[in-house]
Amino acid sequence: MTAFRKRLRLGAVVVLAIFHLAGAHAEELPGYTPVATTETPAGLILALGLDHGHEGSAALDLLHRGGGEILGFAAKASARVEVTLLVHPLCLAWARRELGETTRVKLLEIPINGGWVRDYGPIWLEKKGDAKAVRAIFDLKYYPLFRPLDDLATSKLAEHYRVPVVRNAPNTAGQLEGGNLQVDDGLGFTATPTGKLGTPIQAILSRMGCTKVQTLKSLPGDQSQHLDMFVMLATGKRAFLADFTDPADKERRQVMEENAAALTGLGYRLIRLPAPTPKLDRISESYWVFESYANAVLCGDFAFVPEYGRPEDEAACKVFAGEGFKVTMVPAKSLAELGGGLHCVAAERR
Repeated sequence: MTAFRKRLRLGAVVVLAIFHLAGAHAEELPGYTPVATTETPAGLILALGLDHGHEGSAALDLLHRGGGEILGFAAKASARVEVTLLVHPLCLAWARRELGETTRVKLLEIPINGGWVRDYGPIWLEKKGDAKAVRAIFDLKYYPLFRPLDDLATSKLAEHYRVPVVRNAPNTAGQLEGGNLQVDDGLGFTATPTGKLGTPIQAILSRMGCTKVQTLKSLPGDQSQHLDMFVMLATGKRAFLADFTDPADKERRQVMEENAAALTGLGYRLIRLPAPTPKLDRISESYWVFESYANAVLCGDFAFVPEYGRPEDEAACKVFAGEGFKVTMVPAKSLAELGGGLHCVAAERR
């Protein structure tokens, strides 16, 4: 074994030990439950990580373009709501240059790997019936071996906002990413390929105080298998749902109809969103790219809707506007090619 591999293995052991100890001393907060996805946030949290700061190969250039779209999102959103941008120190000069000296975006230096802050970022908790109780943050287990900086970011945010943090139990084998969780009035929604929930994920949801769960079926062919790739909950018991109409998408349409039946059975009014047929990625042609309009961000009366340069962009804008939202379209084509969208790169401050 080379000296480099020995150091790498030792580093992995140390990281795992740190996370085990952190989990073992995680604070318990009985009576807390996740804040509803539909609650108007105090602001948005976006992230510009080290991954976005490199240019070169086609893959790195795509990451860099994705970072550029995150910065564009931050700039556009800050005209409507408060925006905090987590920035790796090595990306700080780029962020300042792109945003300009008069930017309203608040920059917070935190070393992070990537921009998928929805997945590794904070899940806010509240104590129902106790308005005086301080809110807390649930820190999801992410990828401590491969993305250790991202996995530490939520704890650093909890320190920044001076709120308690609850972590996954160290013996929890499952992993739940933030893009695969939405909550409405104590009812948690998540998605799996089968529509059934495994015991490890049940344990995570129970630990964060989400005792009622509705599992939907994830999109066939979607690598992330995330809920926010096809549905977005909104106030007034509304659910924006992807509507696949191309005959080539027969299987996906069937899955969405099953999800529609589950949502309507719970009393939700469905609002259908155009869902373009996915295509293979341009670099490796090894995974499907979903340009999802459900992967939007709702903040009170404002809707930030992804723009892909497709004819369906205008139709999606009209759907959100028809529901009373003030719509801002935000370019997100590169983010879609990277496997996500606007909702994936934005967490809330609550």
